[in-house]
Amino acid sequence: MAALPSVARSILCSLALFIVLATGAACGTPPPVAGLNASSSLTNADIASQERFLAAWHLSPYNPDRDGYPHSASFSRYFEAVGFLDLPDSILIGEISSLEVAPASSNLLVVDHHSSAVHVLDAQDRKWRRLEAESCHPGFVFRPFNAAFDGAGRIVTGSNAAASGFLFTDAGECDGAIDIGFGPPNDLSGNKNGAVVYRAGRDSYTVAQIAYADGTTQTFFEDDSFVALNSRFRLVHHLARAVDGRFAFVQPQSSKVRLLSPSDSSVVEIGSAPNYYRPIEKDISSAYLDTEDFFDELREIREGKSFTSAVYSLGDSILAVFYTNGYETFERSEKSMGLQLIDLNGATLNDEPILMRGYRSGFVGAAHGLLFRVAAEYENDFEYSNAPIAVYRLRREPPGATADSLGSKRFSG
Repeated sequence: MAALPSVARSILCSLALFIVLATGAACGTPPPVAGLNASSSLTNADIASQERFLAAWHLSPYNPDRDGYPHSASFSRYFEAVGFLDLPDSILIGEISSLEVAPASSNLLVVDHHSSAVHVLDAQDRKWRRLEAESCHPGFVFRPFNAAFDGAGRIVTGSNAAASGFLFTDAGECDGAIDIGFGPPNDLSGNKNGAVVYRAGRDSYTVAQIAYADGTTQTFFEDDSFVALNSRFRLVHHLARAVDGRFAFVQPQSSKVRLLSPSDSSVVEIGSAPNYYRPIEKDISSAYLDTEDFFDELREIREGKSFTSAVYSLGDSILAVFYTNGYETFERSEKSMGLQLIDLNGATLNDEPILMRGYRSGFVGAAHGLLFRVAAEYENDFEYSNAPIAVYRLRREPPGATADSLGSKRFSG
């Protein structure tokens, strides 16, 4: 077809003025596609690492019946199910509280909350290695509570007694004891210089970086707001290491994310509360309540309110922040859990709320644009085999436009 004369093109553009005004799209430029903000924030490095991970692990095909968890329309708009990561049964994992991916090797770091153990699963030979401190600290009964890759080829762990921390290679070999303060931290991460440790005491809570070499402490902040709640209530994941060297930190009582910068000790609050978020208004009455009274008060303060429940680095410049909504029935309502995607400047990347049904295990990790979750079917029935890990990928392009009954208009006001 011959090219249109310039006059004809001008007329067509003029006729399209109504569309321009309605959509904000210039003539010859397609209107923006809803949902593209999040997917376009994956970097080339994210995509290359994701492809390397998927090639290394050869996921089994996705089957909704095996998953046992119905995806909400809003979650499916941003994420697609890729398959299942089947963990070898040579070591049985009681309850996965955290799963991380080694940046270079794609090895998995799995924290078993039930047995207070940390395991590395090698991407090449599919063999487990349980982290043991015997070679670094003979005779020490090692009970790690948390662990993380430090981005420099090592694993940093928080332990239970005199030797409060240990370093391991990313293959799981002990590399030495480190001093990260007294007692096990609530959560930790790290970089090449030291461990970043969160501790919640009964009078205050702190986040600090402690140098591997000499134990020098660099405190980011100390606070006593909601101190009783934070001293007794532990999230799945308080800390996440961002690729730019900063660390993201969340607590249950706030929708905000604190970005901690080791280079200058600065702390910046980023993000905004999603429109379904209802902040809690009071603390637990005392950090010294017995267990029954504590849970009674916890139920009371959460009723009708929202909790921030985890933060993960989903990509080089994307944080995934999870919420639970106490005003919904956790395992029945499609609005009982929320997910907000934000960049490192705090801008929200999903253009509508991502809401979904709650489940006990929750998401246990994220990396390279992938989310990991214990398959719901196996939450209470995996006595003789490990639960499969459902893997979801942030869509690089959104699916066809579909109306979402959980859209933002429903929650406005």
